[in-house]
Amino acid sequence: MCYKIAEDPKRVRYPTLNQDRCLPTFDASCLHNVEVIVLRVSTVRFKQHEFAYRTIDYPIYEPEDTNNILNEIDALTQLRRQPNMAQLVGLVISGNPYKTCPSTDMPVIMGLLLEYYPRVTSANHRGG
Repeated sequence: MCYKIAEDPKRVRYPTLNQDRCLPTFDASCLHNVEVIVLRVSTVRFKQHEFAYRTIDYPIYEPEDTNNILNEIDALTQLRRQPNMAQLVGLVISGNPYKTCPSTDMPVIMGLLLEYYPRVTSANHRGG
């Protein structure tokens, strides 16, 4: 019998938490799911507040998606407190879901926590 150990190149590569970003973090285990809005986006509750949670776990993941996620985090960070923009509240973090033994690895980013605007659509803003 023989076997080969190989890394799955299509697995989600969760980015590690970069402390330089100066963003609030929320442990994924502290969020309580309320409702799925669309694929990868749901409403969650944290300390009596409702937020939108967008996971980075894509059903069809490409390795370059990790860089796209980091670029999106940077863009949302730069646009914080700007009117008419989705407001990034913080990053949802967790231990690496792929680790197979205890370690002291840095937490990984599981998704984005955004302000939740119930029943708001682009038509509401256009006056329609």
